[in-house]
Amino acid sequence: MQKILLLIVAILTLALINYVLFSPTTSQQTSLWDITQPTLDSIQVFGITLNKTTLQQAQKILNKPAKIALIKDIELSSYSIEAYFGEVTPGHLSGHCIVTLVISKEQMLDFEQRSIEKKVRHNGSLFFTLSPTDNQIAQTSKIKTITFIPYVTFTPALIDKYFGQPSIQLTENTTTQHYLYPKKGLDITLYTEQPPVFQYISPPYFKETILVPLQHKIKTANSAKN
Repeated sequence: MQKILLLIVAILTLALINYVLFSPTTSQQTSLWDITQPTLDSIQVFGITLNKTTLQQAQKILNKPAKIALIKDIELSSYSIEAYFGEVTPGHLSGHCIVTLVISKEQMLDFEQRSIEKKVRHNGSLFFTLSPTDNQIAQTSKIKTITFIPYVTFTPALIDKYFGQPSIQLTENTTTQHYLYPKKGLDITLYTEQPPVFQYISPPYFKETILVPLQHKIKTANSAKN
């Protein structure tokens, strides 16, 4: 009897989650799968148009301020400007949102020189707090990519239902699977013991920014095993 009750509770819970998270949104709301392509070199998701919407505008759209930082990857000798929104709720789905900005490497090198604080992150990369002047420059810069980490778990079946069959599916390792949609500019990463990660980028940059580095990473890892 107890097992039957537990099963009923589990079924009702799943039904409630599907109703709350995946019911149709209002005209002001957009979900993870509501991806449009207003131009050939861009996509729009969460009301944000990549390579057009500025960080300042995105903060109004998401109704949330963002914390900006310069990130330096020591191993790859690469830089990026990231803005952390913390928890946001596009549509009915809550999660953490991070965006990167369109800023030249020359500008980022200048930002590093003028930064007011430096920290070492757990992965070894460096985290720089921008000066007030450079922070303002970042505010008016356009958004390059969006990364969204929802609180709920996605299954391959849910991905197929809401995003369709991926054009490419890659296994990074035993715990990580990638569902790739080059034409939509979307990489969905499913982990066995971590929340999923949704990364959005304009389709023309998908291959060089996401697909090729991922394939190289997998090839390198497989070569190391042999």
